[in-house]
Amino acid sequence: MKKIIFVCLIFAIAPLQCVSQYTNGKCVENSEYHSCKGCCPEPSCIREKDPLCRYCLLICYRGCTCKEGYIRQYDDGPCIPINDC
Repeated sequence: MKKIIFVCLIFAIAPLQCVSQYTNGKCVENSEYHSCKGCCPEPSCIREKDPLCRYCLLICYRGCTCKEGYIRQYDDGPCIPINDC
């Protein structure tokens, strides 16, 4: 029963994390638009990849992600070269 509640919470909370990432197809420098990307928050200089991310890969959203070799400076911040963290 606890597992069912946990999964339901993941599906209820995951879309809330994605709302701020939708950008109407316009991306900032060093990022690229995807019509279907996972809901997991991108890693940043201050936050590593979320270990629970595998659960929200089932949800598809439009939005921008950093290009290869770049990382978010902070949550929802600009994409900077990984070496600049």
